[in-house]
Amino acid sequence: MQDLRVRIQELAARASPRRASAAAAADGSPEPMDAAGGGSGYATPDDEPEPGAAADAGPDPGRMTIAEMKAWLMEAGHEAKVWELTQGKAKKAQWVAFMRSVA
Repeated sequence: MQDLRVRIQELAARASPRRASAAAAADGSPEPMDAAGGGSGYATPDDEPEPGAAADAGPDPGRMTIAEMKAWLMEAGHEAKVWELTQGKAKKAQWVAFMRSVA
């Protein structure tokens, strides 16, 4: 489960540096920045996203596995819908559509 959380944080980091900083701060562990980020090598809450980047962009569900989408949705508080989709044997397209509707 820890590997899945790390993967979700990586996907979120690609989508929005600010969201990655917030996720790292919530865990209490600093999130290293990529080589292009410069600075001290760790993201801080003061780090701003690049100009033109969407400030509230979530992870890209099209690139996530169903297990990753389930974990992200559970953490976001959508347990009932995850249960419903799981019991209905939903296809990936249905998971992606729901995730895009809530992300």
